[in-house]
Amino acid sequence: MADPIAAGDEIARPDRLEPGSPIDDIDAPRLTE
Repeated sequence: MADPIAAGDEIARPDRLEPGSPIDDIDAPRLTE
């Protein structure tokens, strides 16, 4: 939660909260980087 980009991404794109969402698939590697 310390990453402002990750936090902002969650608010800007709530779609990624849905399981199996393609957006979540794309953001996953970025957030773990």
